[in-house]
Amino acid sequence: MLKSLSKFFLSKPKQAGGAGGFMPWSNRFRVGVRAIDNDHRQLFGIVNSFHESFQRKQSPATIASTFVALEKYVEEHFSREEGYMESANYPELGVHKLEHEDLLEALSEHKRKYQMSPANFDHAAFLAFLKKWLTEHILTEDRRYVPYVRGEK
Repeated sequence: MLKSLSKFFLSKPKQAGGAGGFMPWSNRFRVGVRAIDNDHRQLFGIVNSFHESFQRKQSPATIASTFVALEKYVEEHFSREEGYMESANYPELGVHKLEHEDLLEALSEHKRKYQMSPANFDHAAFLAFLKKWLTEHILTEDRRYVPYVRGEK
């Protein structure tokens, strides 16, 4: 999967977690679980790819393929993250899964709106939504399961 996503963000260091871009990665987003931190960094990279694509007024096909990449990567990340929580017997796994499902539904809806009318798509609102959701989710919800995954609870 990462190989197919490379054209979106891995070839651009500032987008794949560097200090630049719309949503720069910083250590404040680290949860302390390497695989999850790596996933989050990649998600930031995809968000930055969206921002750059919209700024450069790239083709609808390019932007649509970034939507597909985001959905696929989010699904893979959520599966990994939920696997960690399940293995650690995290008591709030069900609630966390519902939040994941809500994001996937929202992404699908945004993608549908984009496909219906790329010219009328509110990319600023979409980017603000992604930034807010990821920031709040990582800094609050994801930090709650970390003590369980680390065996501290």
